[in-house]
Amino acid sequence: MLGILGLGEGRSLISAALESKKLALKTLCDISEAACKQRSKEFDFDHYTTRYEDMLSDPDINIIAIYTPDHLHAQHVTQALQHGKHVVCTKPFIDDLKDAKALLELQAQTGKKVFVGQSSRFFEPAKRQRKDFEAGEIGELITIESSYHADHRWFLEKKWALEDAFKWLYGGLSHPVDFIRWYLPDVEEVMGYGMISANGKKAGLKNEDTMHFIFKATDGRIARVSGVYTSPIQPAYRESGMTTVLRGTEGPARQIIMNCVMRLLIKRARKKPSPGAIVL
Repeated sequence: MLGILGLGEGRSLISAALESKKLALKTLCDISEAACKQRSKEFDFDHYTTRYEDMLSDPDINIIAIYTPDHLHAQHVTQALQHGKHVVCTKPFIDDLKDAKALLELQAQTGKKVFVGQSSRFFEPAKRQRKDFEAGEIGELITIESSYHADHRWFLEKKWALEDAFKWLYGGLSHPVDFIRWYLPDVEEVMGYGMISANGKKAGLKNEDTMHFIFKATDGRIARVSGVYTSPIQPAYRESGMTTVLRGTEGPARQIIMNCVMRLLIKRARKKPSPGAIVL
């Protein structure tokens, strides 16, 4: 049985869990009782609590899905593992590398499964590109270029986005980085730069919103990734939300996940459960 912690981002999982034939949803949890009541009414599901401890101590719940703010993931994953629960955690898994070793050791010690929810690979353009790659359409992979450029200046109007805990490196750049690691899983070196843009500085942003990195795999192949989040972008047909270009010996393959479509999905998700993803 499943328990969901965090009913903002976690909303997307509620409908899927209720329709699932493989598991049953037992409890919803959020520190905000208003959020609990809202989701309870929205999904006609009245089993909720404002105490994480209630789910941790429930012997019927063997999986906890964590959709809390990024900086709380390490703490909440640790608690779930310590109570013998399997974990589903939305990306990013953690937002500080100092937490990594202890979490890896705890997972190995408990033997419980930990799944990081990274959705980008499952958009239709990404799946088609992967299918062509595996079929050998581009030949031998030479290099990869991946980016996530989006005009997210509207984030700067949100108080929580200006706190130290909010980091575009993990919340945004994790998407194109995941594409790099999908095709070059054995990365051994990373170098790059990040900065706070003029728009970010004016708004009071605490962490970098503009980044460019280079990756090197153990076999010598290289890739690059970039993320720009608080400046205007070119028209959608020129610059998408997320783009990945594979360059191979027989030709390139480019996938585009349009930012306008992603914004549409976000708006729809806030209104009602979405029966499926829209992709271009």
